[in-house]
Amino acid sequence: MKILLAALARLALAQRAGAAAGRYATAAACGLLAAVFVFAALGCAAAALWLFALPYVGPVWAPLIVAGAFLLLALVLLAVARAALRRKSAAPPLDMAALSALLAEAEPLVKQNLMSLLLAALIAGAVAGSGRRG
Repeated sequence: MKILLAALARLALAQRAGAAAGRYATAAACGLLAAVFVFAALGCAAAALWLFALPYVGPVWAPLIVAGAFLLLALVLLAVARAALRRKSAAPPLDMAALSALLAEAEPLVKQNLMSLLLAALIAGAVAGSGRRG
């Protein structure tokens, strides 16, 4: 019984990890594409700022103003990245020893109430399966 519960826990963990990997891959692809568009937009904005500043400040100062704007943007982004790295993660990693101890404590309770648990699982499955699809 203990081995079965541990195997089910590992299977559930593997399924969640597989689903999370798919979500992360999709998010990474979308993030990469968004970064390409951001760089294109920044290039257009830099060209527009350069052309706007050119008649006012001349050919020497216009590129320096654009470079200064990019430098300011980079400093702001570095500050945000530094703040994000200093935050602690909300979820602690899964402790397999604690899970094994929990399963060991739950085993006698499962054996004592096996028929009640099976009946509850049957009712929960019937209720979940009777929901509307569409």
